Amino acid sequence: MTGIDPKRYSGFIDADRLDVLARGAADLKRRSHALMQLEPGHRALDVGCGPGIDTLALAEHVGPQGEVIGVDYDADMIAEADARAQQAGVEAWVTHVHADAGALPLPDGHVHACRSDRVFQHLPDPERALAEMIRVTRRGGWIVVADPDQGTMSIDTPELDIERRLARVRAEVLFHNGFSGRRLRGQLLRHGLQDVAVEPYPLVVTDYGMLRQVDVFDRLEQVAVDFGVITEDELRRWHESLQRAEDEERFFAVGLYVVVAGRKP
Repeated sequence: MTGIDPKRYSGFIDADRLDVLARGAADLKRRSHALMQLEPGHRALDVGCGPGIDTLALAEHVGPQGEVIGVDYDADMIAEADARAQQAGVEAWVTHVHADAGALPLPDGHVHACRSDRVFQHLPDPERALAEMIRVTRRGGWIVVADPDQGTMSIDTPELDIERRLARVRAEVLFHNGFSGRRLRGQLLRHGLQDVAVEPYPLVVTDYGMLRQVDVFDRLEQVAVDFGVITEDELRRWHESLQRAEDEERFFAVGLYVVVAGRKP
């Protein structure tokens, strides 16, 4: 959308929200771990590790004879991840590093497999991050990327015109790379990965309050009003329609996550 600077509004969410989202995407996460094809003694990398939700899970796959490395741009997330690793008793083989996904502080071919989950949507240059993930993975290793396609997120409401305008703000403004999900397969193929596989995962939400808690609703609506995408009156109607659906136990929202995996030749 023209006239709105995405850099002003793109951002990350806190650890508590990530915990809630992780519980809702548990099947997707388990599958992304399996696609890495890790074995005891392997070295694994999680790019955009957040508070260590996945690094702790990967620790079980590689065992104490292996190693798990988590990388995140947010220093507070790294501190939280380290604390959780210590609490879980895996700090001897799980480490977290404050670094940029586009400049991983690891040598070539350092890990057996790597993953990134709900990170590419936030990146202004996801191609660079993918190139780095491939660089640090050894030949024959698997690269796994999971991301939503924000353009598929939709809510059942009679206020369809308002919903569609807000959907565009979500995909085109609130995220640097809001259409990431649909782009992942092409990105892996362009970077020369082999045996590229794609698996879709629908996200269904029937609890309006929970969705407002973990999603970007408040920020989305504020941006839309600030830039005249919707009016204050339309925002009121929007809220009323969603609350009515919740009160009548028929609230429904759906979106699509995409998981892709490819092997480094």
